[in-house]
Amino acid sequence: MIGAGAQADLMVRGLRALRPRGPLLVHDLDPERAAAFAARRDGRVVTFPQAVAAEAGIVLLATWSRTPLLHLADTRPGQHLTTLGADEPGKRDAPHRVIDLLSPGGLLVLDDFTPSPDWPPRFKGAVHHLRLHYLTHPSLDATEVLTTPDSSAVVAARRDHGQGPAALSS
Repeated sequence: MIGAGAQADLMVRGLRALRPRGPLLVHDLDPERAAAFAARRDGRVVTFPQAVAAEAGIVLLATWSRTPLLHLADTRPGQHLTTLGADEPGKRDAPHRVIDLLSPGGLLVLDDFTPSPDWPPRFKGAVHHLRLHYLTHPSLDATEVLTTPDSSAVVAARRDHGQGPAALSS
């Protein structure tokens, strides 16, 4: 777990309800907050975010950081990454880098979109370029799924280069 605030607590509880429990490694820029979080969740504090990525098969990122705490070189093939993404002004994703993290057949789920009956998809009357990027990217097989009447998600799989979408279904 990288980040030790309220959202981190929700992410850990949710993941533990879905997956078998392994050791919990905790990093936060505030060492006291990391220690308190680790104590509440029977975890162990690590000094650097790269230590979480080096040891954990599942990496959860829930931070307010405006600069990257992990880089592609810090991750491993097949590692599960869950992040909050760009959820407020001043934060932004680098969509091309997100796709680069996916192995062929790897899944990407982007949630909390406002459904759009239009093509290209729109948000507040303007083309929603980020959503369009993922839905039309040549390295992805992607679709948008209505999750509630007021919310949708983009679900995408990285294509197996040279073999196309058929390789993913076999």
